Amino acid sequence: MLAQINTEAIHLLASWETELAQRNTKGARVAIYLILLLYPLFGVLDYLIAPQYALPYLLIDRLIVVVCSLFMLWFIKSKTFKQHNEVYSALYMFVAGAGITFMIAFMGGLSSYYYAGLSLVMLGCGLLYTWPPYVCLYTHAATFLLWLVPNLLFIDIPDVFSATSNGFFLFGTTCIVTIGQIFNYKSIKSQYLTQLDLSYTQNELYLAHKKLKKVDAFKSRFFANITHELKTPLALILSSTEFLLRDEFGPLKDPQRSPIQQVQRHGVKLLKLINDLLDLTKLEESSLKLKVMQSNIIDWSKDLVDEIKPLAQRKGVQVVFENELEEQNLYFDPERLERVLVNLLSNATKFTDKGGQITIKLWGDEHQVKLSVIDTGRGFSEEQGQALFERFYQTDMGSNRKYGGTGIGLSLCKELIELHGGTILAFGEIGVGATFTITLLRGKEHFNSDRVQFIASELPSDNRTVKSSNSRHSNGMSEYNKEQYEQENDVTKVVSLKAESDMRFVELEEASDRRVVERDKDEDQRQKTVLIAEDNPDITRLLHIGLRRHFKVVAAENGRKALELVERFSPSLIITDLMMPEMDGMELTKKLKSEPKHMNIPVLMLSARDGIEEEMKEIGYSANAYMAKPFSTRSLCKLAKQLTNDQA
Repeated sequence: MLAQINTEAIHLLASWETELAQRNTKGARVAIYLILLLYPLFGVLDYLIAPQYALPYLLIDRLIVVVCSLFMLWFIKSKTFKQHNEVYSALYMFVAGAGITFMIAFMGGLSSYYYAGLSLVMLGCGLLYTWPPYVCLYTHAATFLLWLVPNLLFIDIPDVFSATSNGFFLFGTTCIVTIGQIFNYKSIKSQYLTQLDLSYTQNELYLAHKKLKKVDAFKSRFFANITHELKTPLALILSSTEFLLRDEFGPLKDPQRSPIQQVQRHGVKLLKLINDLLDLTKLEESSLKLKVMQSNIIDWSKDLVDEIKPLAQRKGVQVVFENELEEQNLYFDPERLERVLVNLLSNATKFTDKGGQITIKLWGDEHQVKLSVIDTGRGFSEEQGQALFERFYQTDMGSNRKYGGTGIGLSLCKELIELHGGTILAFGEIGVGATFTITLLRGKEHFNSDRVQFIASELPSDNRTVKSSNSRHSNGMSEYNKEQYEQENDVTKVVSLKAESDMRFVELEEASDRRVVERDKDEDQRQKTVLIAEDNPDITRLLHIGLRRHFKVVAAENGRKALELVERFSPSLIITDLMMPEMDGMELTKKLKSEPKHMNIPVLMLSARDGIEEEMKEIGYSANAYMAKPFSTRSLCKLAKQLTNDQA
């Protein structure tokens, strides 16, 4: 790092030396032209006021300076001058001053008015040259002393008052020009180096930007490739679970069906996450296209709300649909807009407690349609509201967060709505609720023709979907998607269509799922009790299935509830997740290990995060064992038996 800084400093200084040589070369050229013009011209003054005997000497003096000037006109083009430009330019100006000093000796010495010529030379130096401070000081001091010392020692002073006056004015000129030239040099150098440094910084930023664009393009390609690779095994998993649930290999019993349904549900959830990442990548590359058709927005919204309502009511949340529109036709992509609305409703259900209400309001005018999702949940602050639509942002981001999620849902919603040419706004108040309002324009002129594919004919609502007892989509697919489904040969795309259609509301189902572990009839016959502290119901059920043969299993949804159950059941083992609401696994372990009556209860911690064992050691309260997610239930059961036997 130090070597890099030194290298940059050397480059800056070298560049400044080059700039200085160019400036002084230009200044010297102008000075030479001025001296070639003025030195002979002022010879007229010699003939007017100089003594007759002095004229030949004055003429020779002027010719010598002119010859030196002609030589300098050639010399400034040489490499030698450019390497030592300050010295040679200063020496040349000193010669010009010396010529005037020689004339002064014939024109009255210190009392001569020719001293003004030296002032002109000094002013010329100050205006035309950018000299370092030491060159300025030496040159102007030498010029002043060259006027003062010889005339004071060897020439009589006919008029003391004039000589004194001339001396003061010339000294003042020397001081002003010297100080001004030094200040100007430092100012120009500072400005130049700052500009040069800024130029280097801009160049580095440009190169960094190009590099980041390459990395971003690589990331997009990586996402596209890795999601394809993920979809292939996922397709086989979902196909296999579908065969099993359709009893293709024989009828399943209820205990067997439940875990297979869990596999299918979480497989679809993973598929939706993969598709979200793919869509984000396509949006970054501007390759995502909407499939827009003219549809009845009122019927579409009402049908979707009717499907979602039972899921929200399962949590005890009331869902209300309000319509204030008269004109029902609107151009939009039904699949993408459904994705946005389902995401908003999933969030509303997730953050609204039992007894709350979610209102879906459709309103607008002849120019636009507004769709609002209003809930009475926990709300959010103004600061959080400004960041809600940023990628990967979540209002609940701590290790003890109560609500899960990836933080890409609202960001994707915003970009899909903006692709429609619309807007989405959020307003919330902590403890009161939240309102998300989508605004879509009527007509189709506002769509970007490069980012949209118009479906020529509207699909009638009665033919668009096939009714069933459970859903308005028997396979959950529109006729458009069914045709695409039948033409597909790629198994990953086929399963993707089928899974997305069958379980479009998997996030809503998860948000409204409040099932608990069912108690076994013979659980009291087991001698040892395992307490599970886990906020994910599916993980809790999985652990229960793996442990029920050997242990009595009780469950808590967070660390605080787990502490209450410890007092009640005195478990032989506590299995805790790391990240839980209200109190996480780390805090739970710390409290257990700091209590004398509970410190000997073994704790097995589950976590999907690396390095948790070291973090626990740092706080001074380690768990007895750690297991990373995903885990083998067989290995977990074996470890649980080992920990409880060691305790005994």
